[in-house]
Amino acid sequence: MASSHPIRSSRTYSTTVGILSLLILIVCHGTAKAQVNNSQKLSAEEIIDIVDQRSRGFQDLQANLIMTISDNKSRQYKRALNIRVLEDASPDRHDKSVITFLSPADQKGVALLTHRHSKRTDDQWLYLPALKRLKKITNNTRHSPFMGSDFTYEDLAPLDLNRFRYSHLNSQDAQTDATPSSDNSIYQLIQVPLKEEALDSAYAKRIISIDEHFRIHQIHFFNHQGKRIKQLNINQFKKVKDNRWRPTDMVMTTKLTGTKTRLEWQQMNVGTGLKPAQFTTLSIRKPIRQKQ
Repeated sequence: MASSHPIRSSRTYSTTVGILSLLILIVCHGTAKAQVNNSQKLSAEEIIDIVDQRSRGFQDLQANLIMTISDNKSRQYKRALNIRVLEDASPDRHDKSVITFLSPADQKGVALLTHRHSKRTDDQWLYLPALKRLKKITNNTRHSPFMGSDFTYEDLAPLDLNRFRYSHLNSQDAQTDATPSSDNSIYQLIQVPLKEEALDSAYAKRIISIDEHFRIHQIHFFNHQGKRIKQLNINQFKKVKDNRWRPTDMVMTTKLTGTKTRLEWQQMNVGTGLKPAQFTTLSIRKPIRQKQ
């Protein structure tokens, strides 16, 4: 039975390719389609470049979603969220984002602001309206669960694909990692952070499954001890008005605890005219005005 009360958790694992990065990466042009028999002709870097290139140019987006957190006793806890993203068209790609809680009442107005940086760790701030407090997220905090979910602060920051190296998953890797591919995937890539990124990330490796439309369907996350600790499944997609795909249902599972966090996208609007002034430490203190 669903509840609005928070889950108490001591989990300290994290995932990097999280909801915000996937939201941007998966929103790819619907006309892109790979040929299965040509899959080996593309290098891992070329595949990621296609995913990346087709994700840009949305300018900004707003979305509402339902987050359902399930503990290992099948108890559920629901939250309503609003997500806003402002794209930076410059080569540095200093995108900005805000995630704001709409419900339950005791979490309404909690907001996470993220400023992406190309050459250093992203800046993040958490606003807690009940305390009227703005908290700067530190490197240690980035690896902690976000509001009791299976996502962390690190997950909620945009992902810079240039901070990683990529390779195709071979049969020996698949046996070692025990990671079955998604039924819809024709590419399976290994993503490993570069030295600088590895220092800030809780992950040593990810295995990414991509389908013929260059949509990410599944990601396995590995810690620095080589253990698979989380799995993200993207179950459904839908085209938005600008002929781009968007995820409508994704589930993150923490292997050790058996907990899950499901995100169901209720509404998305692209190119709504968001401004930089809406992505400041001052603006996140103000309530969101939802359009009727």
